[in-house]
Amino acid sequence: MQRQWWQLRTKGFSELSTRASAVACEILDYFVKHPMAADSVEGIARWRLMQRTIENTVTETNSALDWLVRRGFLLRQATVSSGRIFHLNPDKRDAAKRLVRAASRRTARNES
Repeated sequence: MQRQWWQLRTKGFSELSTRASAVACEILDYFVKHPMAADSVEGIARWRLMQRTIENTVTETNSALDWLVRRGFLLRQATVSSGRIFHLNPDKRDAAKRLVRAASRRTARNES
């Protein structure tokens, strides 16, 4: 099994928990790539959170888009300037409406 860089327990990080060593590596990596950077604890936490949120959001969005394309709800078009462009498949509009309504009802029931 291949481990990610942040999972490696190097001698310098051995006294930290796995999670803390991952955070330390992430922060150190940022400062190595941006040697003139300086920030407060709150600032570092803020950019780490934003970066992670963006990465997670892109990953989740990509997965969701792939699912919607595989089921025919969306069509994918490749363009030179923008990469992949997605749009509603007009033939699946009614089915898409039903799916969204069903998901909204399920969310509303779970929240009550």
